[in-house]
Amino acid sequence: MNGTIYCRKAEGQGEQPVPGSRQTDRAPHAQLGSLDRGLLVLEMISARAEMSLSALAVEAGTSRTTMFRILDTLRARGWLDHAAESHTYRLGAKALAVAARAPEAELAKLAEPVMVALRRETSETVNLVRIHGIQLVYAAVLEGGYVLRPLPTVGQPTAAHSSALGKVFLAHSPVGRRQALLGRAPYERFTDRTITSPPALDRELAIAKERGFAVDKEETELGLTCVAAAIVGADGNAVGAISVSGLSDRMRRLDLERLGRRLRIQCEQISADLGAARPDQAFLARRRAQPGSKAMVAPTGPGSSPGSRPQKREKRPS
Repeated sequence: MNGTIYCRKAEGQGEQPVPGSRQTDRAPHAQLGSLDRGLLVLEMISARAEMSLSALAVEAGTSRTTMFRILDTLRARGWLDHAAESHTYRLGAKALAVAARAPEAELAKLAEPVMVALRRETSETVNLVRIHGIQLVYAAVLEGGYVLRPLPTVGQPTAAHSSALGKVFLAHSPVGRRQALLGRAPYERFTDRTITSPPALDRELAIAKERGFAVDKEETELGLTCVAAAIVGADGNAVGAISVSGLSDRMRRLDLERLGRRLRIQCEQISADLGAARPDQAFLARRRAQPGSKAMVAPTGPGSSPGSRPQKREKRPS
């Protein structure tokens, strides 16, 4: 006997634990405790990109045996991946898919008019990508007025390390997602211009993050050039990216820098519609938070600090 008291429900509905017995007192708490620890593990790995069993057990304050059971369950259900070579765990395909699924429909709806306008202005092919599992896949393709071979198809993956779409998406992604999308180095070489080493790619991603767009100059396929900008969600992480792609000679005539800035502005508008802060708003917020910054505005009115000066206001003409 396990010490649990049972009573029989009417109409043969089976034995049920009596309230107050050990089973009813402990089981719900144990289930909630396991769920809580599982969610905690996902949060810790998401913040650190990947973690070992020992590190997770120490940070969660639990035994290695208990932590292994949690990790094994999450791995079996696709929420975590185990890297055998480094003995660490990272987010799995299911975790990445769930994170990306929420804004998918809204993303496509907001991107469509922008893509149509870009195709009309450039006559080139315009693409939208989103994350699917641990891949970036085409979510929409608007064929341009020129023949482009091979034309990507919806659902087809794109290389994260070489395409403009992939690079700008990586530039606006947390470390854990970035590593999951890239996989192990050296990265696959498609042309003699493909970036295959992590240090070189990190430099390229920093440039893309700084200027707001990425360029693929025949890094994925000879003769093709692509310019892309990222769409970010409310958390500032990429949820998609839009690109204009075409033959290199035609794309150079479009002025890649100008086209990149145009894409960035359009994607910033979509990002704002998805709840992301505009870059100018984020910049001013950071400036105001810096002591001594000229962008800081002294408080006025009741409760203002001594010595603060009221902000001057222009008189409106009567």
